[in-house]
Amino acid sequence: MVFLTLLRTAAYLIYGAYQRRRMLSTNPQAVIEPMKKHYTCVYAGIRMADIFGHVNNSKYLEICELARWHYGGYVGMVKILWELRASFVVASVNVQYVREILPCRRYLVTTEVLRFEDAGSSSDKPISGKDESGVARNLPPAGRMVIMHEIWSMDKKTLYAGILLRAALVGDVKSPLAIPSGGKRRGRYGLLDCRAVYAAIRGADGANELANENMRNFYNRLGFQPNQEDFNGDPWIEASMRLEKEWRSKLQSVREP
Repeated sequence: MVFLTLLRTAAYLIYGAYQRRRMLSTNPQAVIEPMKKHYTCVYAGIRMADIFGHVNNSKYLEICELARWHYGGYVGMVKILWELRASFVVASVNVQYVREILPCRRYLVTTEVLRFEDAGSSSDKPISGKDESGVARNLPPAGRMVIMHEIWSMDKKTLYAGILLRAALVGDVKSPLAIPSGGKRRGRYGLLDCRAVYAAIRGADGANELANENMRNFYNRLGFQPNQEDFNGDPWIEASMRLEKEWRSKLQSVREP
């Protein structure tokens, strides 16, 4: 079972990288945006079914993980993490089940980075960027990022589930992207600045601006009035709890991916 999962993971990663290479070879001037919503077609096979004939709840996470591997190969994130010797570590997962998934069907899975969560400590070398008014400022290091998945039917009319997860990037503490720690480190691994990793692909201004745009679109889809300033002023744990609460209350009312 583990071997089959590894094969599927490698297949989705390779296919994402192949699509990226094909697009860039066709149009060398094309820009692949890592912060924009990504769409992946994932097949739910018979091995995912339980005794009742429906896809097991735990397999929802596997479906979204396959979509993340495809996303990583397509935007070039896996290559950067490989060069940094970094790992993608999930800190928390919130699953909202809307309706049951049937096996032996293909589903459309969306992957979107909603926001970066600032780390508790300050960085010696913060990323230079600009705020919404265009004023230059230093962006604090982001120790975590919030990623949202949604599982839809292929015709984009039926929502089956939504997954909201918080993740961190862990790598060598000697990396230039490592977040400085206030105390003495006891190991060779530590948190990397998620915003800086995405900035390596898109640039600091582009990554931060697109993250803010994703949050505005997120609230518009849920029917809330976006308020970025409130989130920026809250501690990350309170902002994360507010985001999860509002997401759960309105997810079922979303009509399109």
